[in-house]
Amino acid sequence: WISLINARRVPSIQVAIHRVLLAETERKDPVDVLVDSVIAWENLVGSRGESTLRVSMALAWLMGTDATDRATIQKAIGGRKGLYDIRSDVVHGERTLTVMEATTKPAAAVNFALDALRAIFEKRPELLTECKNSKERSDRLLLDDK
Repeated sequence: WISLINARRVPSIQVAIHRVLLAETERKDPVDVLVDSVIAWENLVGSRGESTLRVSMALAWLMGTDATDRATIQKAIGGRKGLYDIRSDVVHGERTLTVMEATTKPAAAVNFALDALRAIFEKRPELLTECKNSKERSDRLLLDDK
């Protein structure tokens, strides 16, 4: 296996190799193993779909205070060259992070995740109690007029 990998390795599958190694050797939490493994699948054979728009719009509705604020959030997360695009490019082996991106983008992504958690727990707890999964939460955010 080592000889085959050394002979045939290409940069576009580095994420898959790295995530499988993490899943097998370092991850203790089963959720981390699952997530790393699925990211490896995506890096090997995945493609993008509707998820970028759904996730970025739902988060914009969750965290934004008005139309302008929501548009800014949506663009930062899901717009062309937004965080979701950057993450997808890396996961699907289309590119690597630049040094500048590596110092700023992960922190921005974590901050959006923290802001989203704060908003759900503080302002929209019904999304936790009334919705069974992420699709239901997303549907509620996109379709309700709250």
